[in-house]
Amino acid sequence: MPPDDRPKIDETFERILFIHIGRAAGVLLCIVTEVQAYFKFDDNGARINERIHEIWNALIPVPEIKELTTGTTNN
Repeated sequence: MPPDDRPKIDETFERILFIHIGRAAGVLLCIVTEVQAYFKFDDNGARINERIHEIWNALIPVPEIKELTTGTTNN
């Protein structure tokens, strides 16, 4: 790889990593949400539902997560 192209690779790698981490976090959050909805675990001070909402809100900037929450696409 020519030295001039290395910064481009680093930038592309960071984008791809962000996309994959965002998608994985979204899938895990969907599973956690469904498990909580099914079993309805008692909070007992753990604030489970509040924390799930906080994580959803934190992931809203990820385009795939935004699609999940709004139900719209940019096509």
